[in-house]
Amino acid sequence: MRPRSAAPRRPPTLLALAVGPLLALLLAPPPAAAAERRPFAPPGTPAHYAPERGYDLLHRKIELAFDWDGRSVEGSAVNRLSPLLPGTAAVTLHAAGLDVRSVTVDGAAAEWSADPARRELVVELPRPAGPGDVLEVAVEYSARPAMGLYFVGPDDGYPDKPRQIWSQGESEFNRHWFPSWDYPNDRATTELAATVAPPFEVVSNGRLLGVDELPDGRRTFRWSMEQPHVTYLVSVVVGDLVEIEESAAGVPVEYWVPPGREEEARRSFGRTPAMLEFFAAAIDEPYPYAKYAQTAAVDFIWGGMENVSATTQTLATLHPAAAAPESSSDGLVAHELVHQWFGDLLTTDSWAHAWLNEGFATYFTGLWFEHAEGADAFAWERWQWRESYLREDREEYRRPIVTHRYAAPMEMFDDHLYEKGALVLHMVRGLTGEAGWWKAIRAYVDAHRDRTVVTTDFQTAVEEATGASLGALFDGYVHGAGHPELAVSWSWLPDRRAVRLDVEQTQETPPGLPQAETGLFAYPVEVALLAPDGAVTTATVDLAAARSQTFWLPAAERPETVVFDPDGTFLAVVDFDKPAAEWVAQLRASEPLWAKLQAIEALGERGGPAAIEALGEVAAGGHPFHAARSQAAKALAKIGTPAALAALEPALDDADSRVRTAALEGLGAFAKGTSREERKGLIARLAAALSDDRSPHVRAGAAKGLARFTDDAPEAAAHLLRGLEQPSHREVVREAAAEALADLGHAAAWDRLRRLAGYGAPPESRGAAMKALARLAGDDERRRSEAYDLLTRWARTDRAFRARQGAYDALVELADRRAVAVLEAIARDELDPQQRRSARVAAWKLRAAGVGDGERLERRVEELERELDRLRHELAERKDG
Repeated sequence: MRPRSAAPRRPPTLLALAVGPLLALLLAPPPAAAAERRPFAPPGTPAHYAPERGYDLLHRKIELAFDWDGRSVEGSAVNRLSPLLPGTAAVTLHAAGLDVRSVTVDGAAAEWSADPARRELVVELPRPAGPGDVLEVAVEYSARPAMGLYFVGPDDGYPDKPRQIWSQGESEFNRHWFPSWDYPNDRATTELAATVAPPFEVVSNGRLLGVDELPDGRRTFRWSMEQPHVTYLVSVVVGDLVEIEESAAGVPVEYWVPPGREEEARRSFGRTPAMLEFFAAAIDEPYPYAKYAQTAAVDFIWGGMENVSATTQTLATLHPAAAAPESSSDGLVAHELVHQWFGDLLTTDSWAHAWLNEGFATYFTGLWFEHAEGADAFAWERWQWRESYLREDREEYRRPIVTHRYAAPMEMFDDHLYEKGALVLHMVRGLTGEAGWWKAIRAYVDAHRDRTVVTTDFQTAVEEATGASLGALFDGYVHGAGHPELAVSWSWLPDRRAVRLDVEQTQETPPGLPQAETGLFAYPVEVALLAPDGAVTTATVDLAAARSQTFWLPAAERPETVVFDPDGTFLAVVDFDKPAAEWVAQLRASEPLWAKLQAIEALGERGGPAAIEALGEVAAGGHPFHAARSQAAKALAKIGTPAALAALEPALDDADSRVRTAALEGLGAFAKGTSREERKGLIARLAAALSDDRSPHVRAGAAKGLARFTDDAPEAAAHLLRGLEQPSHREVVREAAAEALADLGHAAAWDRLRRLAGYGAPPESRGAAMKALARLAGDDERRRSEAYDLLTRWARTDRAFRARQGAYDALVELADRRAVAVLEAIARDELDPQQRRSARVAAWKLRAAGVGDGERLERRVEELERELDRLRHELAERKDG
């Protein structure tokens, strides 16, 4: 039907039908700008499930000669296995880039074929086999591994770097240096015979059976790992190393480091025995392996890796006394040690469930701090986990903890897996209570030790041990995505002698992200009523999966304030609408640290005289725990008034370097709104700390504080340029100085930053120097061109793993549209999945910011012009016809 008044229209021409959609396509906004978060898995990413293995791997024997000069290995790998089904005619081993010379089955030559795309070696069996048959498949080969096994040492840029060879098997990288079943759904024992030239030592899994002296002067180290384990936990570290020996509960505890680093090793690893004894007692499971070794690896690409009985740690964790406590290795050491139980004794069956490794290791690290340093230390750990997870959720992507849809297994190792996973475990502990929690953990370990696990295994163990119901918790937080966002308010009704508490769940599902569906959440939440006389009354409200709820809590008189979830058990973002006076009462009350941190954060947002007074009390030493004082200092800096500056002053001389760092960094907030004379005094205070403080982290905080003095840029920059010359642990001072000079826009630092960004400069600060170059380039065409050339060269070819990732980030800062194609090519062609991911994310960020839209627009115009030419040609042919 059509309206009566409407005149009849001619049908559209073929040309108009084609041009309309093309114009719509041309004028459409870029796809990346459609959502605030990027998708965790790119569109079209398939789901990943465990491959069919066809056999039970029983034992692997690896005999290799390691040649550092040739960057190669040569020898054999024998996999003893038993087929799972009758009539098995072939078996598949995972192998990538191996130069296979021969393959035998039970000593007889066998036909084989390599599939480089699938990274597999398929071996034909001489005759069909089945259950009950045990076969030995031996592969003779050599390799120059591109991944999985790394050869590091001196070169033209770093002539003093120690020579080492080390492996890194997680997730599926060990196939690059020996053939086996390389997926975590099977377990086997391992022997490793490693032949090396002197003065190299070899550290590997399990027990050292002996060292054989060879006629040519080389030595063969024979290691045996007698308990079954997954393939990615097979490890070797080769290098000029010295051993420090300790013990715990009858277990040998070893630290292997380059000569001359023994004192730092004792400082960094010295609490390992106490941690081992704590975890064994808490889990009620003795440490399960022949020894526990930690070896410091040069240029290690992770912080640490929990190889069974033989953790590899980054050499950078060894630190001088002046860098403590910020550079403490305790968190790293505890995390990797916990993995010997959760990750090694029990191992995730697939990467989709990797939180059973990493979430547990993170949470039990927090339990160590609770045991060793008290409830405040544990609360601070959890506060930082929450901040890390929320930052990733807000700025990067949202995903379920358990998902089969990812681009590569290493994509799963993020803040959702570690920090959110740990916070979910704390919620489980909140549901079960202390006795129930430990009963459940012990039941889980007892039921699944020496096995692979999935999430339902843990859920079932908890529910059977305690009677708790975890369905709603796991559906919302583990299999669902996101977290509750709550609007909370309260009032006191004297006629009912009760507090009314209103809670609304305001979270929404982000559009266009089908993997990130966020629903409504249910959990019992503790609420505390603070009476005017200081008495505290607690109650529990059962938050339901509903948009809004009202709770009534008995209260004979009006509380001074109400505290929602005072101990921080419930993972949520809470907007509690109450005035500053109530937050002051919460801060001053005898509540847990978590409640005080809530109040400090809220008072920093609200400001005002009462907030400044209360925050100043804490910052000046009013709380024994360092994080309360440092967070109060940050809150005062956020308020940024002269009164806040006066309240911040005592924190500048705090005995704890973490508080001084926060206070000095906060001084930068007062660069605006003060007189020239006042600014000179602040700059002098920062410059003195940058020059003289014993702690490198305090000096770095001073550098960050100087970055805000843009009205006094030449004076501030002069101090920062001297900071660029300061060596420090992990180069934290140079890194902060580089970032600060970029904040100030101090172009005179260009040449120095270019040198600090280049190969041969201190490795830890190269990324910051690259980023500073990108920012300092500004609109200067010459500098932009130079920065683009340098950064793209480093991104493509730099020999340092982390420097290449730093170059990707710097290209995002540079915002040159040509970089999109460079980054997308790296994301497509790079072998290492971490590099692919970093490059892909950088390209996405540029696209999301509109960089590259001009290129896209040009391509669309060209496509439109070609389509118009085709249509004109078609119309001309029709007329001729």
